[in-house]
Amino acid sequence: MAGSSVYVRTDSDQTTVIAPRLHVGAPVADSTRVDLVYTADVWTSASIDIRSSASKTVDQKVPKPVTEQRDEVNATLTQEWNDVSVSATYRYSHEYDYVSHGGTLNGSYALAEKSTTLDLRLNFTFDDVGRAGDRSFNRNVRNLGARVGFTQLLDTDTFVQGAYELMSAHGFNSSAYRYVGLGSVNGLCNGEGMKHCLLESNPTERLRHALVANLRRALGEHFSFGLGYRFYLDSWNLSSHTALAELSYMPSTTLMFAVRYRFYLQGAAKHYRKTYETTATDLRYYTNDKELSPLSSHRLALDIEKEVELDDRGHHLTVVLSIAPSFYQFTNYAPLTSINAFEATLATVLKL
Repeated sequence: MAGSSVYVRTDSDQTTVIAPRLHVGAPVADSTRVDLVYTADVWTSASIDIRSSASKTVDQKVPKPVTEQRDEVNATLTQEWNDVSVSATYRYSHEYDYVSHGGTLNGSYALAEKSTTLDLRLNFTFDDVGRAGDRSFNRNVRNLGARVGFTQLLDTDTFVQGAYELMSAHGFNSSAYRYVGLGSVNGLCNGEGMKHCLLESNPTERLRHALVANLRRALGEHFSFGLGYRFYLDSWNLSSHTALAELSYMPSTTLMFAVRYRFYLQGAAKHYRKTYETTATDLRYYTNDKELSPLSSHRLALDIEKEVELDDRGHHLTVVLSIAPSFYQFTNYAPLTSINAFEATLATVLKL
């Protein structure tokens, strides 16, 4: 099997991401297979974070956009038995100022005549964080995670899923480029009234919990729908709710249309402030990260999937097109109140 895709995202915060992906996989024995995936993220941005800390051009009015590329390689080995499947993945990711490598171990066990499936995932990553133009800056962060879940068939048309996730991050949980302006009207170092400019500082420990529930049901031969919910809570007192709804239509066995909607709502981290007073220099933690502020988002996606038979030997080509506009609203973030984004993905999978 071989597949490729290109993902493009652009938003009103002056950020564009282009991410090509290449996937090849093949069996090496009757119940063993190997998969290799290469992904690149090429992004150009003059977002609010860049505008608050990037160097200026000669006229001192327009900040230079920043362009960077991240390259990632994943290698997975999967072994299957009658009711048990085990896989191990190694991931290596590199960019100019960030290096990450880690692994994931997955296992699943089917019981009750395969009407129930239990699964377990363990993962870890070791990340080294640098800063462009500063060779002396070197930080690290270690991430450990676990997930336990189940899938239960209720009848021939319905199944439910549930999962619990635990994630721990220890080390540098801040940005090497984000600064906080004390006394600034917008919380940034380029804001009016700024007295002190400090590098963002977040706690070095972050423990995350998540509960997930999903329902999927077929409605006759051509339609199906799915519902999902995820609750998240961490040790920074940030909590969030994610609701998902999907409706799929298959007019034939080789063509599918799907409409998906996602709603996201989160509160603020306990140390987040919209602005900081000039006398707040004795605080231990500072951040103006919009991702740690109260926010909500709406995302609507349309997927079209078409399978084409190439010959009489069972070779097939599957083409998937996905387009998804998104809207983000920030209720307590001074520099921005909203961001509009548009995502598009074109993927092809060749089955030999």
